[in-house]
Amino acid sequence: MNSIFSVIVECILEEVIRSSPAAQSYMLSLFEKHAAPSKALTVYQSVPLMPIAYDAEDSPAKLYFDGGHKLDLCLLIEKQTVIPLEVKVGNEIPQIKECGISHKGTRLSGNILGILDQRVDASHSDTLVTLFGNKEEIFKRIHVNLDGEIYPLGAKWGLIAPGNLIEKWAQNNSFHTGPVMIDIQKLLQTTASDTEDGAQLFNRLVANHLHSEDYFKDWILNGQDLSVEE
Repeated sequence: MNSIFSVIVECILEEVIRSSPAAQSYMLSLFEKHAAPSKALTVYQSVPLMPIAYDAEDSPAKLYFDGGHKLDLCLLIEKQTVIPLEVKVGNEIPQIKECGISHKGTRLSGNILGILDQRVDASHSDTLVTLFGNKEEIFKRIHVNLDGEIYPLGAKWGLIAPGNLIEKWAQNNSFHTGPVMIDIQKLLQTTASDTEDGAQLFNRLVANHLHSEDYFKDWILNGQDLSVEE
């Protein structure tokens, strides 16, 4: 069930950031200290990573990512800078799996946290040096396709999570690259009004997304009525 909750949370956060100028200004302020509030910002959800071309002539044409290597969310600032955002909910700290080469040199192993945190499995370091010149080069070559345009990942990335989970990460000094930690509650509270606080907004948006008189028809049949008339 946690995976289902995570997807719903990602959908809600994408909607909040996309529709709220206050939320956009807040996100910009976290990644660019002197960012103008008017800077153009676009948010995307579930963005796959593009294959990486090898340098060596005798190597496979490209190094591919698996289906789980997707950015939960990402921000595109001024159509120039891509900020990856990983969303985590719950109380347990997710495992960070280091990156390496698998599937006979055609696939990058490790999970998305390992990729964003630039973790390299020591047993694969020599292989990465042979293929890319140095083991860090692979992370500089990761790109995404946003609306038909190709962009490299920015140097900064963010982790959106509840405050208690952020505290656990801080206590364990979990990351090498120092992601920007974004408290979900604080992000939602940027949209608060006189009649609705951040938590109430979240509850309303979830209810709107999930409400249906016929879940099978709306979710499985995509709204079509395929009943057979007698």
